[in-house]
Amino acid sequence: MPRRLTWALPLYALLLTACPAPSREIPGPNTPTADLQPSLDRFQTAWNTGARADITAFMARDLRKRKSQLLRKLFRRHDWEAKRPAITFESRDSVVAHQVAIFWTLEGQEKVMQTDWQWEADAWWLLDLKLRIRK
Repeated sequence: MPRRLTWALPLYALLLTACPAPSREIPGPNTPTADLQPSLDRFQTAWNTGARADITAFMARDLRKRKSQLLRKLFRRHDWEAKRPAITFESRDSVVAHQVAIFWTLEGQEKVMQTDWQWEADAWWLLDLKLRIRK
């Protein structure tokens, strides 16, 4: 009597192949629900015309005091206490959906300013501000 080979797939394998993938990503708790651009526009205005406190207002409350001191040192080091160089948007680099690095051109400067932003709960917050040498 000849032997017969049979192939059997488990039922779950058939079900998995028949189910379509979700059509879009389900938003998580840190998925931004607001556009970053209005915050960037207000930040640019604060940098170009406002006081140091106007800039640190974009930071989370627990970071403001420490970051304000660092900004004061930065402004003294570059002689920007009376007037800062104007900034203009240069480029954007999204790390993940809720973290974005924004690069600004500093008027009359060799350096580029990088600002790191993060979406937290209900708003975009400025995490850090760095000067980088233009490559």
